[in-house]
Amino acid sequence: MRTREPRPGNGQFQWNTGGWFGAQIGSTLWVLIAALVLLPKHAVAGVIGLSCFLVPNIFGSILYLNRNRVAPYPAIQWLIFVIGLFSVVFVVYLDRTALVQEIDSSLGSGQWGFYLVPILFVGLMGVFHVMEHEAVKRRKETP
Repeated sequence: MRTREPRPGNGQFQWNTGGWFGAQIGSTLWVLIAALVLLPKHAVAGVIGLSCFLVPNIFGSILYLNRNRVAPYPAIQWLIFVIGLFSVVFVVYLDRTALVQEIDSSLGSGQWGFYLVPILFVGLMGVFHVMEHEAVKRRKETP
């Protein structure tokens, strides 16, 4: 069986199995835990949560399996975007259905901090953008 070499990145980001799946699973694990907490009493919410966990993880696994054709930097940005999107969907759903109280009672009753989730993902994408472009610039400047 022929092994496929991962496509190298132009800057800071390179394919790394532990880093990829650690980030992917670590970023979505809270959704899985919340879904499992909700599932016994609120089946629909639990299924929505499981979906919000599974879709980004399947998407990330497909990106990883295609690492010989996909550069690592755009792949990690897409992964963060999809995880962020499904996290926001789940957060909004929990808030709109008042089920956020079931996950953590301190998050309900106007606790706007729960809505900082999108800022976290956008901020991470921004930091990664700066890291990548600085590394590419340094690489071009080095003879």
